[in-house]
Amino acid sequence: MNEIQQVFEIAKEVILQGIHLADSYEDYFKLKSSLSTLGETGRGICRSLCEYCDRYNPRTFDRDFSEAMRNNRSYTIATFYEMVKGAGVDIKRNGTRHTFKRQPKITSKPRKNEQACYLPFSLVERSRSNANGLFGYLAKFFSSGELEIIADKYLIGSTKDGKTIYWQVDGEGHCHTGKIMAYDSNGHRIKSECGDRVDWVHSRLQRSGRLPKDWQLSQCLFGEHLLRLRPSDPVCVVEGEKTAVIMAAFFPKQVWVATGGKGLFSPARCSATLAGREVYVFADVDATEEWTKVASALRKTCKSVDVSDWYQLEGVQPKWDIADWCLMEWERERHGV
Repeated sequence: MNEIQQVFEIAKEVILQGIHLADSYEDYFKLKSSLSTLGETGRGICRSLCEYCDRYNPRTFDRDFSEAMRNNRSYTIATFYEMVKGAGVDIKRNGTRHTFKRQPKITSKPRKNEQACYLPFSLVERSRSNANGLFGYLAKFFSSGELEIIADKYLIGSTKDGKTIYWQVDGEGHCHTGKIMAYDSNGHRIKSECGDRVDWVHSRLQRSGRLPKDWQLSQCLFGEHLLRLRPSDPVCVVEGEKTAVIMAAFFPKQVWVATGGKGLFSPARCSATLAGREVYVFADVDATEEWTKVASALRKTCKSVDVSDWYQLEGVQPKWDIADWCLMEWERERHGV
């Protein structure tokens, strides 16, 4: 096992344990600097580790990492190993082999005087609309009445230029943030010239000076507010917010929630939220192995956890999610194939 493979395996373990390595600016700087020594491969590993940390900003990540590749002279890959060990992962390196020792309790690195930061719920109310690119696309598959119900359940918002806002609201009704995404007429995400994938409501507010720079993001599941409203219904977990919306339209008797990212499905984030619930996990095709491990850990606190093998169905393509397959089947039935 070479150096890159070693780092990749360690990173997977860090994500699986739900450990935040980069919640402070100092840790974020050290992490991206140390992983920049691996070149472009390090970029992907660093993004996966940072994606669910408070310091992560998708708009500036690539620029920050490229800058680290050009200018880093202070940190080596040894810094990464030190950060991982300092976070509680026991790494024993013997030649090209790693072993991991799981910790009895999964925790993230606490911040001094930590207080949860929320956005005014009035922002959610003012944005409520399904006049966006995503729902324009979904009108090909569902009636206007069905789409209105889904938009209402999931508190869907729209920007003035037709982007979709996925609000993260927890069971207490606190608004954590809103993820802003643009879609074309085929339901595909529109990326900017610099490759930005998403924007965030809290980031926009900070850039405009309407939110303090020290405001700290703490994410929750998309659709989490529905869990308290429907305490006895089965819970289905998917990766993407769009997937949750589509599947809720197809199968409304279940509560569909989304993690918002492959690495965001972790015991640290989901154990308490899903405790005592009947849970069904629908991993994207490229995340089945990692999510199966997390599902196994969640069985300690959930009533039950089952991992769907939908990815073995006929016609499934690499990187698909369960909604892709359902929409394909809808098209087949429509055309009598």
